[in-house]
Amino acid sequence: MTEAKKYGELWVFAPNVREGGGAILLEELIAKCPADQIRLVLPDNFGGNPALQTDKFVRGLRGRIAAELKIFRQAKQGDIVFCFNGSVPLFPSKGRILVYIQNTILLEARQTREISFLGALRVSFERLALRFYWEKVEMVFVQTKSMKMSLQKFQKKYRLREQQIQITPFFKKPSPKKTSVKEFAPFRFFYPALFHKYKNHYQLFLAWEMFVEQVPEAKLIISLEKSQLAKICAPRVFSDAFYESVDCLGKLTFEQTQEIMAGASALVFPSKTESFGMPLLEATSLGVPIIAAERDYVRDVCNPNETFDPNSALSIFRALMRFSSAEKAIQEVAGADNLWSEIGSIWKVE
Repeated sequence: MTEAKKYGELWVFAPNVREGGGAILLEELIAKCPADQIRLVLPDNFGGNPALQTDKFVRGLRGRIAAELKIFRQAKQGDIVFCFNGSVPLFPSKGRILVYIQNTILLEARQTREISFLGALRVSFERLALRFYWEKVEMVFVQTKSMKMSLQKFQKKYRLREQQIQITPFFKKPSPKKTSVKEFAPFRFFYPALFHKYKNHYQLFLAWEMFVEQVPEAKLIISLEKSQLAKICAPRVFSDAFYESVDCLGKLTFEQTQEIMAGASALVFPSKTESFGMPLLEATSLGVPIIAAERDYVRDVCNPNETFDPNSALSIFRALMRFSSAEKAIQEVAGADNLWSEIGSIWKVE
């Protein structure tokens, strides 16, 4: 009898992962699974691992229930159910429960204001399930110190012992080779982010409009559709120069993202919150400078070249200007006669 058989099967349960960083992490996890007594229970948009037994289910409530019933009926005492992205089984399980929390939205209720109504409803349900199941969770894995602090605040009634929380980050490493010949504009900034409110595109766009007035040759590359750009920009009228300087590439693969990242002058990252911020790690691996929000999640994984207040378009603009070496250190202050001169130019108009 092998050790794996002695300790039962390990189920990888990932019902809520669809796209973005969570999908990249899950794909990497699946690719690196040891081929022994591991079973995958995944959404049908993932390829799986040919060396492992894989059960797939359709996205949505019907598929989720089917996946839940499979684990409920087949997971035995001594098995381990490894719940990726914090989605614990809704039906009681005989197996030992391990949870990998990949998204801080699950831990911080205030963040649900930054996502859609249906998304917030689903996250609230997952959060309630996690609280209900908390006493049965044997180990929780998180990615950063900030995530650990959020986790400890999340569950005050049933506090996990220190040894029950493991900081175990991982990500899919890009090629270490950086593009040697720049075929792009000298100021080419890249922001790979999905169409979510907390990704903070609007403040970035306000800042970018100011920036291209000063640096008209600059380009901003984003992984949004043009229709999504229009929706974000709807609250005000942006200049023609702004739209001409923004390239919407739509949804990108991991490989496409790395290729664009490697050729960028800098990664600009205004997201208000992240569980891990994988683009920051990828940019660091590729030697690409980083201009990012001054947030704990950023400092957890990198040392940015410039930082800013993500709630202030002016702060983002100034960070871009500092990076481009186009901003004066401080605003010049003239005497009172300068003000009177300005007033006089209006006052004495005949």
